[in-house]
Amino acid sequence: MTGKKRTSKIKSMMKYFSEQLLAPDSSEFTKENADLRKRLRAFVNQANENQRKLILFESLEIEIIQFDSFVNLLYLLTEKYRNVFSLDVVTIALIDTNQEIRSILNDDGVDINKLDKIIFLENNDFFASFFKNGEKPYFGQIDNKARKVLFPSSGGNPSSVALIPLVRHNKLIGSLNLRSYDISRFVYGGVSDFIEHFGAVASVCLENAVLFGQVQRSSMTDALTGIKNRRFLDEKLPIVLSNAMHSDDAISFCLLDIDRFKTVNDTYGHATGDLVLKQVAKTISSAIEPSFLFARFGGEEFAIAFTRKSLSDTKLIAESIRKKIEETNIMDSSGEPIRLTVSIGVKHISSNDIKNENSHINFIFKAADDALYRAKENGRNGVEIDNDDSCQQ
Repeated sequence: MTGKKRTSKIKSMMKYFSEQLLAPDSSEFTKENADLRKRLRAFVNQANENQRKLILFESLEIEIIQFDSFVNLLYLLTEKYRNVFSLDVVTIALIDTNQEIRSILNDDGVDINKLDKIIFLENNDFFASFFKNGEKPYFGQIDNKARKVLFPSSGGNPSSVALIPLVRHNKLIGSLNLRSYDISRFVYGGVSDFIEHFGAVASVCLENAVLFGQVQRSSMTDALTGIKNRRFLDEKLPIVLSNAMHSDDAISFCLLDIDRFKTVNDTYGHATGDLVLKQVAKTISSAIEPSFLFARFGGEEFAIAFTRKSLSDTKLIAESIRKKIEETNIMDSSGEPIRLTVSIGVKHISSNDIKNENSHINFIFKAADDALYRAKENGRNGVEIDNDDSCQQ
């Protein structure tokens, strides 16, 4: 066979085999090739999906790092996370042994009872069965008892969950809880790199929010009595006035002064005077509602502000406080009782009379102070109401 014929035959054979290889389902090779292409497409799609998730995670991380308030951070970690990743429910469980987190939120004017996506736990015992491997998330299903703790406001539909431990300095501070009604969404052994990273970022942000809240609380707390101070009142009262103005609520302001407190200090010493201040603060705290603003105004003066009470209700509240303090028993070093009384000046005003928040605060202070002065002049141990009829509605 000549070289020319041999070359022609080889080309014919190559053409035949090429046609056989490229023909659909014509050989095992073609089938394997199709399988490889299918797997490659799946890998590419997964890579694209991972890239999409990464972009979403990074965008949300930037938002939570730049949070402007504790309650905003909680919103981003629950509602925003739920919307971005198409989840059915997202909650946060926070270990709050001494109720400090709840106190911080309360100081920010947050109604804890309305935070249905935030769960407060007294300790970390609940998580013992979920986080057995340290900081690894839990994927899978949970029983009804656990569901009622972590997802109290959602139903008992079949679902899968991802519980992400929130850890700082090797200490569990809570969990970010994701729930999907797709039972295959979160399964045991699932990939958790993105979720673990996000949990670490969320942990840092939550810790920072708590630390900032602690500093704020400390700066607005009276060191002696443990109640709020004048700075707290100056910051929060404009907010209360603004809310009253927009919701058409009345507002009441009471200024209290311990009668003859200088005499107590001069007679029994400053240590006893401090004891009197602490006892008066404790007595007032027990006589008012948790929603009331209550602060040490300065020296032996205390201030209380509250809304949604009529003038007659305000009088009853002030009189109840006066009576409770009068009935308080404090003993001197020799066991003799020290008689305590307070004089109270009251200003009650409706939202219809609020024209300018800042100037009106000064007006309220002065009106209550004038009423307090009259209570002193009238023999102390009494309650006087500001006599400006135009504001007493």
